[in-house]
Amino acid sequence: AVQVVIRDITERKQAEAAIIAREQQLRLVMDTVPALMSYVDTEFRYRRVNEEYERWFGMAAQDFEGRHVRDVLGEEAWQTVHPRLEQALSGETVDYEEQIHYRTGGPRWVHTTLVPDRDDSGRVRGFVGLVADITERKAAEEALREQTERYRLVVEGAHAAIWDWDVPNRRVFFSPQWKAMRGFAED
Repeated sequence: AVQVVIRDITERKQAEAAIIAREQQLRLVMDTVPALMSYVDTEFRYRRVNEEYERWFGMAAQDFEGRHVRDVLGEEAWQTVHPRLEQALSGETVDYEEQIHYRTGGPRWVHTTLVPDRDDSGRVRGFVGLVADITERKAAEEALREQTERYRLVVEGAHAAIWDWDVPNRRVFFSPQWKAMRGFAED
C-alpha cells in the first residue's frame, strides 16, 4: 500500500519570499547611507554591517557577523568607544564626535550616533550604530581657527584701527585700537 501525503506550502513560500524581499530592502537602505551603519548585540558582536563598513575595514559583510567590536576596531579604538557602547546598551541614545585611532586606516574624526534596540518588553537587545567620517570637516575647522588666530595677531600687532562690516548679517566689528582712537569703551 502506498500512502501519499500532499501539503499545500503556498503560504510558507509566500512568507519566505516576503522575508527575502524585506531583507533586500533593508540591505538597500543600509548600503545607501553614506556612513558606517551597523547592528551590534549585547555581547558587542556585529550582527549586520553596511557596505561602508566593508570599505573602511577591507572585509566582506559576512566576515563581520559574530565578530567582537574590539577585534574589528582595534584595542586603542575599543578603549575609546567601549564606555559609549555601554551607555547605548544601558538604554541611552548616544551622540558624540571624537577622534578615534582605528586598527586599520589610522586616526579619524567621527560623528557617532548609537541608538538602543529594545524588544517588546523594553529590554535592550542591541544597538544601531551610525558613524560618519568628519575628518575633513575637522581639518577645515582647524585651518579656519588658525587663520582667525593669525588675523587676530596681525590686527593686534599692527596697532591700527581696523573695522569690518559684515553686510549680509548686518554686523560691524571694531578692533580695540579703533575703539580706543575714537574714545569708545571696549563693550
